[in-house]
Amino acid sequence: MNQIHLDSINSTNTYAKEHVASFPKNQITCITAEEQTAGRGRYQRKWISPKGVNIYATFYFSLPLNTPHLM
Repeated sequence: MNQIHLDSINSTNTYAKEHVASFPKNQITCITAEEQTAGRGRYQRKWISPKGVNIYATFYFSLPLNTPHLM
């Protein structure tokens, strides 16, 4: 597993979207942070993410386009 841990980030999800090209394609990448300053939940709702209170994480992985379970 490729692990990236950050002290403070706007959003682990935004970080993943902006850095996806640098992630190993054959591994799961887990991005974690001590706090998020602009986290968001479903429907773009603000996600309160104070330092040291919860686990803030995004997982990235890719699957082949012909994966049978996705069709």
